[in-house]
Amino acid sequence: MHQLEPSFSEITSTGRSGCGVVSIAAVSILVALLGAGVFGLMALDGSDLPFLDNPAAAQVADNLPFVLGGLLCLGFGSVAAWAVGSTIIGGAMRRAKLDEPEVLGPEKVRVGESFRVQYRQAVKGDINVTRINVRLLLREWVRYTSGTDTYTTSHDHVIQTHELPGGLFSSGSMIIQELDFAIPPSGIHTFPTPQMIEDFKDSPEVKQMLERNPRLAVRITQATTFTPARNNKLSWHVHVQIDIDRWPDYNQAFEVPVAAEVLTDNRF
Repeated sequence: MHQLEPSFSEITSTGRSGCGVVSIAAVSILVALLGAGVFGLMALDGSDLPFLDNPAAAQVADNLPFVLGGLLCLGFGSVAAWAVGSTIIGGAMRRAKLDEPEVLGPEKVRVGESFRVQYRQAVKGDINVTRINVRLLLREWVRYTSGTDTYTTSHDHVIQTHELPGGLFSSGSMIIQELDFAIPPSGIHTFPTPQMIEDFKDSPEVKQMLERNPRLAVRITQATTFTPARNNKLSWHVHVQIDIDRWPDYNQAFEVPVAAEVLTDNRF
């Protein structure tokens, strides 16, 4: 068994997003714009606005377009700052309670084969784990273009789930799990395969690129998207979700390489 490599955190099909925060910010901005619009209409209509007798208020009214622009920038800036800040702070809080895990699994698995994963994670601070959820996922990754824009999207298919009870873990203790999974006989191997990628790097297309611009070619060939199937990928992952009471949850997936072979007997 060897250490499985971490791949991604949130599950795309069921993962949470920041839509709620964006909605709150959008409502706040809308209220501000409506209020400013009512104020502007009253001013244009010649309505009596006593507070404009105050020089400071009159100055604000004269600069109303700039005030509206500032409110918009402040609202959208707050949303962006919250999204970035919550990611950084949430990650730091998780690391304060949980160490990086050791996840051992097979070097490769065949289609239709069962395998075992060993999970060990040190606890650095007292926590109350309400639930541990470990899933086997098949992730589809697609890149496509619309007009002049390029987009990427991914979707996770939950193949198998282990729902495990939590409990109180004190500082210095360990979260230890040993779980069995199976790639379905009707499943598909990791795509593209490692051999396909190596063959592609040795292809005439890549060799010609190396001759024209060696520095650029090396950087491109090291990129994960430079494969014979640049717009489609299939990969298998074991995703671990640890729900912690009054603390950010732990979410991390680890890739399981599935070879382009089908299980036919008990020998590997």
